[in-house]
Amino acid sequence: MFRVKYLAVALAVSSGSVMAAADFEGFYGQLGAGYESFSTSSATGNIGAGYMHKFGDKFMLGAGVEYSPFSGSYTDGYITSWNSRTGYGPSAKTRLQKDSSSSIFLIPATPVGDDGLLYGKVGYSMAQFSQPGYSVTADGYLLGVGYKHQINNGLYGFFESNFSNYEDINTSLVSPVGNSTNFVYGKFSNVSSYNFIAGIGYKF
Repeated sequence: MFRVKYLAVALAVSSGSVMAAADFEGFYGQLGAGYESFSTSSATGNIGAGYMHKFGDKFMLGAGVEYSPFSGSYTDGYITSWNSRTGYGPSAKTRLQKDSSSSIFLIPATPVGDDGLLYGKVGYSMAQFSQPGYSVTADGYLLGVGYKHQINNGLYGFFESNFSNYEDINTSLVSPVGNSTNFVYGKFSNVSSYNFIAGIGYKF
């Protein structure tokens, strides 16, 4: 009797995993909104798309892309000025504002129950930063974890958290000042961010 009950439970769990994997296999598109933090924090959002493929009942692997057009968060750094007549000036704190970001990544995942999918994200991230008179692009990596839950007929909800780390950013501005030339050098180290995103998507 015990063996029969154990077998029934095992079959039910296996059936749920198969159903969940089938629900999330294929192309998807999604919209998300939430919170992002560099040195400062702000609201953010993104649009994403990708494809998931199942390998057996317990594992899925996919690839995705995302784009966030929202600006707001700042990252801190330092600037040093140098004048061709007076020499170096004192260093001072400064900031770059994140204007937009995009990423491409792999998505390892495993079904959870009848309607859920637990997934990770690992890949490449690129962000555009600016300050008055200057803009720069930084490359880095992306790590994330999240959960999707089927609602009905391909529609699903999701929430996730992501961490991005970028290369050091060096900036320079050159401008004439009277009979001399002024150089301003900026350095931004340990540029990284994290976010929390929730949204809805559709699996085609």
